[in-house]
Amino acid sequence: METQPMPAKKHIELIDILKGIAILSVLLCHSIIVYPINLEAIPWCLSIKLFVDAYQMPMFFIISSFLCTYHEKHYGQYLLSRTKRILVPYVVFSTIATVCKIAGSSIVNRQVDLKSAVFQLFFQGYSSGTYWFLYTLFVLSALAPLFLKLIQKSSLFGILLIGIFVAISAAFDITSICSLNNVIYNATYYIIGIMLKSFDFQKVKQKKRLLCLTLGSVLLFALSFGVLRHYAPGVYDCIGKYISALTACTCIAGFFTLVKVPSAIRKPLIFSGKYSLQIYLLNGFLMTGSRWLFVSKLGITNPILVILLIFTFCYLISIVVSKIMDSNNLFRFLCGLKVRKKAPLKDAK
Repeated sequence: METQPMPAKKHIELIDILKGIAILSVLLCHSIIVYPINLEAIPWCLSIKLFVDAYQMPMFFIISSFLCTYHEKHYGQYLLSRTKRILVPYVVFSTIATVCKIAGSSIVNRQVDLKSAVFQLFFQGYSSGTYWFLYTLFVLSALAPLFLKLIQKSSLFGILLIGIFVAISAAFDITSICSLNNVIYNATYYIIGIMLKSFDFQKVKQKKRLLCLTLGSVLLFALSFGVLRHYAPGVYDCIGKYISALTACTCIAGFFTLVKVPSAIRKPLIFSGKYSLQIYLLNGFLMTGSRWLFVSKLGITNPILVILLIFTFCYLISIVVSKIMDSNNLFRFLCGLKVRKKAPLKDAK
């Protein structure tokens, strides 16, 4: 498969901020637990979860494809790099999670048998309810050079691909085998990320244009998420969810571009974005432990306290563990990070 190299993007601070927002949104969403108490039964908790769900994973897919590079001369080299980056941590952490699910205990939700667990791990990318994002991302990454080849010929091919994937997602009840349902749905966001690589951001950099774009996105989000979802759920499921996701992402990006955010907020977001993969990988285990500690053992049931405690616990512990793992090459490899080369020893004089 021969394509022009997928262009590398120069470092953009906004991307780091958006990665931080996305991973913190994931933590918030996961902190609204359904076991051992169901916080989704509380209307305001469910509203927050639905709002965050509308944009969190689409934002990750857009960022992932925007940052993805394809410099290798041969497709095999590219696929190997994606395997190390995505598939290795998927297999490692999914296997650990699966063993915990099979072993079963009162602190584990959604226990499974061995046969179902193995099938989910390898053929559904579901791995007992976790890490589907990595499985889906790997499949889309494997297709990325093909998407790039078509989009490089004409951006119309990108629009056509998006139309095809949206139509398939709306028209068919897609199987979960090989996470195909997630691949088809999230391909739209992945392709948009690729198309943004060649987008001239100078066109919207002017403050008035960016302000109009941001305010327009706020209005569209309100219409799709606030109106269409309630009064025309069928239309929302077909097309409205895409509008909600893209306009929410645009609103967030526009806000952090227009507003000079204090460093007390900006720096923690950038820091969180740096460790977003590790936080994601550890979150399932830490969430299980935190809900056992705070809800089952300490008996805390106030929804605000539960969400705050679980969110804070998962975030702080994952940062500490991530920094420890970051210093060890074995852990870096298992987490899909580049192994650091040892500095050559200086010749003794």
